Amino acid sequence: MTEEFALNVAWACGLFDGEGCTSNFRSHWLTGNRARIYARCSLGQKDPRVLRKFHAIVKVGNIKVRTANGGPFYEWTAGALADVLTVENLLRHHLGEVKQQQMRRAIEATTTVSGNFKEKPHA
Repeated sequence: MTEEFALNVAWACGLFDGEGCTSNFRSHWLTGNRARIYARCSLGQKDPRVLRKFHAIVKVGNIKVRTANGGPFYEWTAGALADVLTVENLLRHHLGEVKQQQMRRAIEATTTVSGNFKEKPHA
């Protein structure tokens, strides 16, 4: 790892540790009584340049623009498990303990669950 890349990773860790989130969500489209629980990393900012730099460092995920409180709001997300694992692998050694635990719990909760779920709507 070059010194410049190491500094960029440290910057990304600081940003994600303070502003980022790793959480779980349940799939909206279900088959029968099975749903998929996904892990997702996200990071929101009003200035897209910050997210572009973060995205260039982690090399996974997407940046989308949303309208909030009358102005644009930008969000970087990584929802594929491989992408979440890539972020964890890159950042974990420099993240604080709380963020490391949050990320680990979200990854460990990724599974297929059974239950009383609504069926996928038909077109």
